[in-house]
Amino acid sequence: MFNLIIFLYFFQAQDADKTSYITYSIIEGNINNLFSINPQFGEITVSNPHGLDMTNVSNDVIVLTVQVSS
Repeated sequence: MFNLIIFLYFFQAQDADKTSYITYSIIEGNINNLFSINPQFGEITVSNPHGLDMTNVSNDVIVLTVQVSS
């Protein structure tokens, strides 16, 4: 048995001149591709439809780095 604590941070990027599209991507920390990100909206979800599988993850903490580009 293990305890699962999830911290969610919500962020939003805006393009000041609104002439280009903003794209979100996970660039670091996505061990075993556990997570997916919607490139248009930046919403992060668990990739596996059956839930988060931490079986082959050696660390108890996962830190994702998200890049926002336009």
